[in-house]
Amino acid sequence: MSDDKALRMGLAERLIAGGHLHTDPWRAAVECVSRHEFLRGGYFQRADSPGPTAWRPVLPDD
Repeated sequence: MSDDKALRMGLAERLIAGGHLHTDPWRAAVECVSRHEFLRGGYFQRADSPGPTAWRPVLPDD
């Protein structure tokens, strides 16, 4: 098993154990798609302002 695949499988197991991953199609997606495919060269920074999430994306163009 490649390191990348092992990381994806480990992430799926952690999400299941934490009660965040509930269906087989979502598990398959987590296990098959590399996480970096969803990133656009940025990162997430904790947002201290009120809103629906505690994180905000910071992208290279910001």
